[in-house]
Amino acid sequence: MDETKNTLQQPLLPTSVTHATTTETTTSSHDTITSSNYALSVRLLMFISIGAMSVWASHEASKGFMITVKNSMINTSLGQKFNLFYVSNDEAIRLVQNSSSFAAKILFPADHSRILEKLIEVEVQFVSDHSLTNYINSFEQKGKYIIFIDSYIMEFKDFKYRIKKEIMKKMGEILLINLRNKVPNTLLDGMVEYINDLAGFGDHLEENVIKLRNNNRVIKKCWEDNDSRLVAKFLGYADEEKCEGFVGRLNQEMGKNGWFEEIMDKLLGMEAIQLCSSFHDSMIKSQLAS
Repeated sequence: MDETKNTLQQPLLPTSVTHATTTETTTSSHDTITSSNYALSVRLLMFISIGAMSVWASHEASKGFMITVKNSMINTSLGQKFNLFYVSNDEAIRLVQNSSSFAAKILFPADHSRILEKLIEVEVQFVSDHSLTNYINSFEQKGKYIIFIDSYIMEFKDFKYRIKKEIMKKMGEILLINLRNKVPNTLLDGMVEYINDLAGFGDHLEENVIKLRNNNRVIKKCWEDNDSRLVAKFLGYADEEKCEGFVGRLNQEMGKNGWFEEIMDKLLGMEAIQLCSSFHDSMIKSQLAS
C-alpha cells in the first residue's frame, strides 16, 4: 500500500525534491548498514569477552588442584536442575575452591597454600544413593577424593544453602583425613563442625543437651563428646578465652607430633579439663538466661 502511494505521488514532485529524497534515502540506508555492522561487532566482542572471562574463571577456580563435576542424574528433573545451577556455570567448582581455601586458612594458618597444593583432584558427584553422602571416598591414589551430593537435596527450597554447607563440611573432612585413626574421631568431627560454624553453617545446639548434663552432673572431656556441635562450641570457647587460633595450632601440633592428651594443656597453658568445666558452666548460664 505504501509503495503504491509513493509511486503515484512521485511524478508530481519537483525533480530537485525527487533527487533530494533519493539522496536522503541512500544516506539513510548507508547509516542503517553501518549501524548494523557496528551492533554486530559489539555483540561479537561481548561474546568473545564473556567466553574469555568464563575460561579465566574456570582456570582460577580450579587453580592448585583439579576439580571435576559429574552428574549421574542428568536425565532426571533433579539432575537437570543441578546441571543448571552447578555444572553449566561452574558454580560447583567455585564452591569447592572457596570452601577448601576457607578451611585451609583455619586448619593451616601459616601455610594453607602449600597444603592445597598437595591435593591432586576433588571430584563432585551428584548421585541418587542417600547412603553415599555419609562419607568421602578416597581414590587409591593419595590426594584424590570424591564428594557425593545426594540428589534429594535439590528438592528443598534452600538447596543452595544445603549444598554449600555439604561441600564446606566435606572439604574440612578432606583436609583432616590424614589424622583419621590417629586422633579421637570426636575431636575431628568437632573441628569440622567448628569450621562450619565459622562459615555460617553450624547446627543449632539443643538446650536440653546442656541442661541434662547439668542435672546429672556429668563431667567429661569436651573433645570426647559424641555431639560434634558441643565439641565445636568448646573449641570456639578455647579460641576466645585462652588461645586465639587454637584449632589451627592444635591441628598443626597433632600433624607433627600425633595425639596425646597433654597437647591440650600445652596449647591452652592450663589443664584442659578445667576449661571444659568452665565451658559447661558458661553454656548452662547462657542457656538458662535465655
